[in-house]
Amino acid sequence: MSDKLQRIQELINRPTESLATELKQWIDPNSKEGIAKIVKACLAIRNYNGGYIVIGFNDKSRKPDLKNAPKDVTKIFHLDKIQSIVSKHASQPMEIHIHFPERDRQIFPVISIEPGIKSPVVSKSQIIDGKGNILLKADTVYIRTLSSNNTPSTSQATWKDWPAIVDKCFDNREADVGRFLRRHLPGIENELTKYIHDIIIDREKPEIADLPTERIIDTDHKEIEDLPTERNIYSDILEFINYGKNRYSSVTKERNLTLPKHGCWIVALIISNNNISHSANPNFLNLIKSSNPNYTGWPIWLVSSDFKNESSRPYVYDKAWEEYIIQLDSDFKEIDFIRLEPNGRFFHRRAFEDDLKSNIGIKPNTVLDFSLVILRTAEAIGVGIELAKAMGCDIESTDLFFAFNWEGLKGRELVSWVFPSRRIFPGRKAYQDEISTTISLPLDTPLSAISQYVYNATSPLYELFDGFDIGQNIVDELTTNVIERKS
Repeated sequence: MSDKLQRIQELINRPTESLATELKQWIDPNSKEGIAKIVKACLAIRNYNGGYIVIGFNDKSRKPDLKNAPKDVTKIFHLDKIQSIVSKHASQPMEIHIHFPERDRQIFPVISIEPGIKSPVVSKSQIIDGKGNILLKADTVYIRTLSSNNTPSTSQATWKDWPAIVDKCFDNREADVGRFLRRHLPGIENELTKYIHDIIIDREKPEIADLPTERIIDTDHKEIEDLPTERNIYSDILEFINYGKNRYSSVTKERNLTLPKHGCWIVALIISNNNISHSANPNFLNLIKSSNPNYTGWPIWLVSSDFKNESSRPYVYDKAWEEYIIQLDSDFKEIDFIRLEPNGRFFHRRAFEDDLKSNIGIKPNTVLDFSLVILRTAEAIGVGIELAKAMGCDIESTDLFFAFNWEGLKGRELVSWVFPSRRIFPGRKAYQDEISTTISLPLDTPLSAISQYVYNATSPLYELFDGFDIGQNIVDELTTNVIERKS
């Protein structure tokens, strides 16, 4: 099953509301009330830059409503009908898709709204019920927003929402410029990419003399030396990775777990902002849960508070939320350990999918799919940007520091089982078991520009496989697929 189909299935297997996903009770698309709800939800998700509307679930309990399900779901929510409803009331064309995943022998409609907003979509006509009540306002921009306790909802845009709306529109316009360069000016685009790459390398590996410094004090409060602040953050994030690894090992031992042998990839994020003020309470957990754009069916830094298995749900340890999720008895096997610190530090350890997918005909611990490395790295960077913004970090003064770690590589062959049409020369094996990379990027980096950072983070890993170079163009394409939810 592709990532996209898995993502749709997970939306009903683990229904949860976020800024990118809205849950709705069963709606009658033939009634004015139903039409208004569909239009308002679609416009709000589009103005968020894409997402999903899941119909047939209680938005409070998140349980499926099996009693009130209509008999012919696929006919009632036929694409032509829903597209016609939306097009009639939207100020500009917007493409939608409808999927019909199944749970508990019941089909549920999932409306998928495409990303790529370049100007806000406005309701161009109003809907009034038989009593004169306005169900949908004309000339109104509807958006997804967070309430005081960080729960998502759909509402009319206010002045506070416009900066985020405008940023999304500009990001997508910049992405169009990049696509134009790649299509029509490949030579110039390659030179531009090299120029940007050189700037990024210079930024990430500055001379010590150019870095700001901070005083290091020993236990006797004596000055030891001046060290570069940025260099210290890189040291901190590598220490944070080791801390997360130790926590994973400790919890595994405490729970007396016996897990199948597997390799893993790890990502750690430190947000460099001194004004972060959150604590390990339910509001912070709601914020992380609601702000995750859910680029994949099993997203990075997911919040498992709604999971049936109590041992998989979040718990507080050392002033942070932790999750240890083990799912080995279904088609979607996962082993994840997550740490969410309110001070802006995030850790995620995930078992290689290559070792857990028993239905792909590959022996565990023998291969590494090259595309999954890019997809997961791009997702981590994209989600990290969204979380930092949601936590209230200043866009212009905040930097994100990432560390990536891959373990259990020795003897693996680089392959392409996720996208079989992407051929890779066989026989490229790793002789090194583990590698770590670090990158940093400013928070104001548009999502359309993160592929260069993805390349910088992953290229040292590929080099372990007989010096393989994945190529910036492949990284660009796969990164775009993640951000635009095409994979």
